[in-house]
Amino acid sequence: MSGENQVTNKEHILFELRSVKSRMNDYDWDYRMNRFQERLDNQRKEISIILKEMREQK
Repeated sequence: MSGENQVTNKEHILFELRSVKSRMNDYDWDYRMNRFQERLDNQRKEISIILKEMREQK
């Protein structure tokens, strides 16, 4: 019975790995990277504005 459980667990793990690989291949990485870059750019702008306001208040 232990051997059967190991085979079942191995098959289950292989199935999960294939599923993850498939999702990664289907994922739109370029879109995600573009969105991430946009967020970074927006945060940089916000920080620049905050720093400028802080300097002006001194």
